[in-house]
Formats: sequence, C-alpha cells, structure tokens
Amino acid sequence: MRPILASNGSLTYSCASWLSDNLSFLRQHPTRITDSFVFTSATKGMELGNSHMVTFDVKSLFTNIPLDFTVKLILDTVFADQVTDFKGLNRYRLKKLLTWACKTTTFQFNGELYKQIDGVAMGSPIAPMMADVLMNYVITTATERTPGHRRPTGIYRYVDDLFLVFNNRRDLDNFFQNLNSIVPGISFTQELESNGCITFLDVLVNRTGNGRVSTTVYRKPTHTGLYTKWASFTPLQYKRNLVSTLLQRAYRLTSSDEGMHAEFENIKSLLRKNGYPLRFIDSCISSFLSRKYQPQRVRASEETVKYVCMRLPFLGPVSHYARRELQRHVNRISEGKVRLRLVHITEK
Repeated sequence: MRPILASNGSLTYSCASWLSDNLSFLRQHPTRITDSFVFTSATKGMELGNSHMVTFDVKSLFTNIPLDFTVKLILDTVFADQVTDFKGLNRYRLKKLLTWACKTTTFQFNGELYKQIDGVAMGSPIAPMMADVLMNYVITTATERTPGHRRPTGIYRYVDDLFLVFNNRRDLDNFFQNLNSIVPGISFTQELESNGCITFLDVLVNRTGNGRVSTTVYRKPTHTGLYTKWASFTPLQYKRNLVSTLLQRAYRLTSSDEGMHAEFENIKSLLRKNGYPLRFIDSCISSFLSRKYQPQRVRASEETVKYVCMRLPFLGPVSHYARRELQRHVNRISEGKVRLRLVHITEK
C-alpha cells in the first residue's frame, strides 16, 4: 500500500513543515537536480563517445524509507563536529520531533483506521527531505565503494530517478549492484539506452552522430493530449498562458533549433485537437519568439510603477470588457504610475 495523503491541517503538518524548511540544507548533493530544465542545461553538449547511458529508479521509495535509519543519518549530520544545539534543540529533542512527525501519520482506508509506522507518506511536507537524505547517502556510499576509474562519468538525480553515464557495461553492472546492496528494502531497477535513445523525466535523450547529447520533449505513451478546451468557460488569458507554458517547455528542453521547430509543430497539432484556432496559436508563437530573440524595450520609469491586484468573478465576454475598462481608467487616473492586475475566478 502506498498512502498518498493531503496532510494540510493535520496534527503533524506544522511540525513537519518546520523540520522540512530548517533541514532543507541536507537535501543538497552534487548529483541532485531540481527539475528537467536543470538536467538539460547540465547535459547540454555532453560528449558521450562510446559511453553507456542508463537510468535507475527505486521501487516505491517513499513507503520503503527506513525511518529510524534515516533519522539517524539526519542527526549524525546535524550534530557532527561536536555540535550540541540546532535551533534550540539538542539531539534527543530533534530526534523526538522527527520521529513524531514521521511515525504518527494516520489515515482511513475502507472504513479502517491505520497508522504508518515506517516509510513516509506522500503528501507530508517532510517526505521529500527524508527521501533526499536517504538517496544522498545511498549514492555517496555506492560511489565511495567503487574505484575511481570505474565510477560513472555523469550522474544526475531527481528524487528517486537517476540518469548515469558509464564508460562500459561492466562498470554499470558493478555500480548497480553496489546501489542495491546498501540499504535493505531500497531496490533499484534499470533501463538501458535503446538505439541511442533513453528517457529521463519528461526528456528524451538522444545520442547524435558526433557522439554528443541531444535532448527534446518526451511524452509517455499514456499521454492523452487533453488540455483546456478552447470552448471551455475560462478567461482568454488562461488559454494564452497554457500555450506560452507549452512553448516555454519546448524552448528549454530541446537542444537544437530543428528539435524546437518539430516540438512547436507538435504543440500546434495538439492544440488544434483541443479546438484552438490556428491564428491564435500562431500569434502566441510569434509573441513568444519575439520575447526570446528580439531586444526588449526597458521602460525608464519601471521602478516607480506600483501594481494593484484585484479579483473578479469570470462572467464570460463581459469580464474581458470590464477588464479593459478598469485598466484604462486606472491608467488615466494614476497617469501610468499604477498598473492593474486582474485575476478572474470561476464561481463553483
């Protein structure tokens, strides 16, 4: 069973949030990446030669995190070098807080009340921090156990997903065995590159003819292509922002102009299937490319401009008219020194 809980407002939520915020420095590691954009930037132009690309993944990481062991890892790191105080807490009290925040997760399933005593629940604020601490330990230990010339030449980790590059298959298998032997219950699976391609997160990594890394957007086979419909009762700006988000993702994840053009065409096709007019899509693409490749005019008085936010219910076309009129009146009255930002809300 893998509990996925919305822990907002729960008994341990505030404590777990405080611990997660104040122990966030433990999540840092040379191999850790925060998203796929960081990954594509880090691997841009990487020379592969005859190296092997592979991805590792942990089976059900969150529910298999050994709490007592991970808490000890945290305490040993925080109170290293004869440190006796952390935010006014000694080792014993910090241990009590960590244990309480992790081992008092309760939930109801099929009418029965359960208490999770090991592993961490997805949805708890402390869960990502605990996962990162354990994964950092596993990777560091596996690396230390591997002779220098047999270690991966590249390793990137996002939570429990790893992308690695090895000089040969023997080194790959050796490192994989090391990873699986460190913490009982933490088991890795692997996927090797096929035909010079491998997927990692939402990125398709390709080996080019000159032996370098090339990246583009990857969508799983289960991707339905369903987005906010053009005919949906939604502010026009939200639809424009949807297109901009898809274009921004393509721009940052593709490593070549050809790949970006192909992804833009793919986005066009997907949006057309959701009813978006071709003229609207082309206009969004033109505006996006202009912002990226043409110098933007900087307003001299930008620092003196104040912004005022206002929430209004969304009532269809009349809301767009009201938005324009409000902005016009605010600009006239403030002589351009105040700008109005409207947020439309849809009443349920």
